[in-house]
Amino acid sequence: MVSASASEPVDREFNPGLRSYSVFAIVCNASLRQVRPMVTSKLALTFCKLVSHLHSCRVKLGASLQILGASLLQTKIAIWALIATLYLVHQYPMLSS
Repeated sequence: MVSASASEPVDREFNPGLRSYSVFAIVCNASLRQVRPMVTSKLALTFCKLVSHLHSCRVKLGASLQILGASLLQTKIAIWALIATLYLVHQYPMLSS
């Protein structure tokens, strides 16, 4: 892994194998080594809460999409019924009376 001090510029020309995530990992690892375990556990707890909220949001979105799909299907059926009725009335005017 490539490492550099804060004053040295890290350039892809000089380090062609360097990837964005490597820089992120270097910064994260350096930062996490300086953080107390208590703060790290709070961060982990916050992350777990975020994941839980995202899962809950996904479940609610799925339910909303199912309701929307059912509503659209009912609308489509109603439109088909209306078109069929109009077609029959146009083709067979005696049915309208």
